[in-house]
Amino acid sequence: MRVWTKIGALAAVILLGASLASAEEALSSQYEGDPDEYVRHDARDWEDEARYAFGIGLGLISLDEPGLVDDVEPYLAASLRIAIGPHHRGNRDAWRGYLEPELGYWESSAAGPVPSFNNISSAQVVQTTGRTDLLLGLNIVGVMPWRGVDFFIGAGAGIHFIDFDQRVFTVVNQVAVSQRDESVSDEALGVNAHFGVDVSISRRASFFGVGRFDIVDDGSNALDAKAYVGLRFRFGGHRARRWSPDDE
Repeated sequence: MRVWTKIGALAAVILLGASLASAEEALSSQYEGDPDEYVRHDARDWEDEARYAFGIGLGLISLDEPGLVDDVEPYLAASLRIAIGPHHRGNRDAWRGYLEPELGYWESSAAGPVPSFNNISSAQVVQTTGRTDLLLGLNIVGVMPWRGVDFFIGAGAGIHFIDFDQRVFTVVNQVAVSQRDESVSDEALGVNAHFGVDVSISRRASFFGVGRFDIVDDGSNALDAKAYVGLRFRFGGHRARRWSPDDE
């Protein structure tokens, strides 16, 4: 899978999620500001909880892979949370569970060290010169709300679609007689654990930050550290036309 295909797929998911969130916000806004209705603006109103949440984030990934130069690159993420389990209506202090399909993307132009040709009589030697990684994964997330803030932890697994740029040396009698550049595609299984916080900025939107660790079974079993921030938009819930303090 080529780089532009990966970027296009990620952009399509981001645009779709943003469109859904905007449409839901527009529909629900008609109930706000009506003087004949008492509408609570507390984003932690579980009587009006959205069942879905679309998030987009941007941050950094720290690459620490054996045989490669340590590198820090931009990381782009998109996810869709889907509420599971009991709804816990009216209980603001209950843990809440979510399934979270996600997409993640990063690329690096950091090259590994030039290989040594010592004691090589005749062979082809490979040097990695770049890499892109598109993640398609699924997480299980637990959320604990507290005073308009959501603390969450999660874990999951996914498939990494990886493209390697590499330089292939043809070595004869410990001397590189020729070289060529090529790209190789591969897939690898990865697992992750992450934690973070959501801070509400409106009924339907929040700012979030995430810290995360990924292990990818791509031959090096690298441990990649990620940190990113972004916006999350909630939608798909039921908003009552009227609300009274007596409903508590």
